[in-house]
Amino acid sequence: MQVDTVLTLEGVEVSSARIRENTTGQKVMLIDSLLLKNHESSNLGEILAKGSGIQIKSYNSGGLSSISFRGTSAQHTGIYWQGFNLNQMNTGMIDLSLIPVSGFDRVDVLPGGGSSLFGSGNIGGSIHLSSEPVFEKEKLVSACAAAGSFGEYEATVANIIADEKWFSKTLINYAQAENDFEYTDFRGQTQHLENNAYSRFGAMQDLYRKFRRSVLGVSIWYISMDREITPSMVEVPRDIDQFDLSFRGMISYLLDLNDKGNRLDIKSGYFDEEYRYEEKNTEGLPVIETQIKTRKSQTEASLRLVMNNQILKTGLIGIGEFGESESWNGDVSRLRGGAYMLYTLDIPSIRWRTSVNLRQEIVEGYTIPFTPSIGAEGAILKWLSGKMNFSRNFRIPTFNELFWVPGGNPELKPEDSWNGESSLIFEPLKSSKVLTLKATGTVYSSWVHDWVLWVPVSTWSEPRNIQDVWARGVESELRAQWEYRKMMAGISGGYTFAKSTVEEKSLENDASYHKQLIYVPLHTFFANVNLQYRGFSLSYNHRFNGMVYTTSDNLESLPGFQVGEFNLVKTFIFGKSKLRLQADIKNVWDEDYQVVQNYPNPGRNFKISVKYEIRYQ
Repeated sequence: MQVDTVLTLEGVEVSSARIRENTTGQKVMLIDSLLLKNHESSNLGEILAKGSGIQIKSYNSGGLSSISFRGTSAQHTGIYWQGFNLNQMNTGMIDLSLIPVSGFDRVDVLPGGGSSLFGSGNIGGSIHLSSEPVFEKEKLVSACAAAGSFGEYEATVANIIADEKWFSKTLINYAQAENDFEYTDFRGQTQHLENNAYSRFGAMQDLYRKFRRSVLGVSIWYISMDREITPSMVEVPRDIDQFDLSFRGMISYLLDLNDKGNRLDIKSGYFDEEYRYEEKNTEGLPVIETQIKTRKSQTEASLRLVMNNQILKTGLIGIGEFGESESWNGDVSRLRGGAYMLYTLDIPSIRWRTSVNLRQEIVEGYTIPFTPSIGAEGAILKWLSGKMNFSRNFRIPTFNELFWVPGGNPELKPEDSWNGESSLIFEPLKSSKVLTLKATGTVYSSWVHDWVLWVPVSTWSEPRNIQDVWARGVESELRAQWEYRKMMAGISGGYTFAKSTVEEKSLENDASYHKQLIYVPLHTFFANVNLQYRGFSLSYNHRFNGMVYTTSDNLESLPGFQVGEFNLVKTFIFGKSKLRLQADIKNVWDEDYQVVQNYPNPGRNFKISVKYEIRYQ
């Protein structure tokens, strides 16, 4: 195993470098590029459900979508854009349906604890979205239009202009849907889902300038979504609307100090979020109105030093969080800071790498635990390698948990966890140019102490540090690819066993004690099969979600379900232009299923898309 000693600026790594370099001993997954390409109009939740064993809790198409990673909650998974955490300060999570994947080149998935690398909230895992500049001469414009069942329409326009010194990428996206699909109610009658439409608009701009030994970059991301919130099947129809608005901006500066890989990295970001919820009565007058505004500013500076087979990286981070809502009785704020050191050592004689990551954060009004991690990985046999990692992680309370009126609890302590994992990687055909095969098996365990739980008090609920949760399980993956002349075939898939139980009683007769957490399936399976030949691409995705409990005493449950999807793509090339035609059949087996109790999902449905791109002078 060799350590890179030259920093190549042709393809600048904005955020993914730290993921690969400092996650020694942890499993790191990259969502397949073909899967991203064939699902450009999907949101992040849909892509993760297709390309991994992660549990995605989605109310229905276009509805709220959250993540459950390794038996933990959505608040325990960090979602990152260019290295900045997108989780909202009021809830500690982000709605994955608000994130279209069309603007990203890479989606990296890091299972397991990552607080030593990224700070608060990374107990279950983290997702990293990045779009990295390439300083090569190119002028490319593309336009994509898609239409699907239930009044679904989407359009995306993108433009890339680049040369040896400049890189600019612009993307504009608009999507809407009525989502008035049919479903079968409790009486066996067919109904149309009402009040479930949405419209989403987004724009992204990346601009980078390369100098002799440095790169200066600016990225801007704007997104707004207006959607109707459908009640559950057992509720009386109501007129509810939700509006989400986000403005995100970042500036980065990377300086190559010498030809050995030493570099200075400085970045700063600003995030402005607004959330509005409104419910109207039968006369169209508001009866419930909630508005929350949050702002965050963050600056981070790091120094990377390479010394023979060693890499040392140190950094400082400062964060200011601000919020405004009548639900909090006005303005709230919180200041955060931290320092970290990441050390990696390669041992070429035995082909192993070890790392030690140390981080200490300071949060206004809290005592934050010291969060170290230690990892090792390397060869065991010629075709077998191993990984091990052990870490401490934490999550600070959200603004809602601290300040909500009534019920907020300013006395909450940060959640604290210890995580461990070990993997074996089997690669028997490394030298083959025709067939590649990789199998991975991972076991993990995570103990989360002081888990925050909302409990009833008087006529409202209050969050308290009253649970200990033990999450443990097994993950296995298989990837194989065969290439021969102009034909390529591939298969990837995985199985996950996730046991996540309450290990401490919140009450003397707590019925959740030693019970599985709700909406965490014990068994999950996914598979992707694809075939490419002479401009044609045919792929099939299949996912099985096992039974989940819907009550903490495990007395009620939802049955498991299986969904499949076919994609057929034909690409035509005309000189410097390319035409891409695609047809999708979703829920191809017409499965009647619910991910969240009493929220139905659409049956078999269809989508077609056309994409045209041209390189120009």
